[in-house]
Amino acid sequence: MASVRNFRLSVETKFSKSKKNPSPEFEIGGWKIRYFGYRKSKKIFKQRASVWNIWNQKT
Repeated sequence: MASVRNFRLSVETKFSKSKKNPSPEFEIGGWKIRYFGYRKSKKIFKQRASVWNIWNQKT
């Protein structure tokens, strides 16, 4: 769970630093993700996590 908290913190700090750019990019494990605001990205992240979970179950 600590990694999730760190991920959130890094998202928030990077977002607050670049308020001029409405959708800053950040990397997580080599994946570049565009950040569209916290609520929306949380939804996308949940969807991706569920896809990953399903994929992990299949393998």
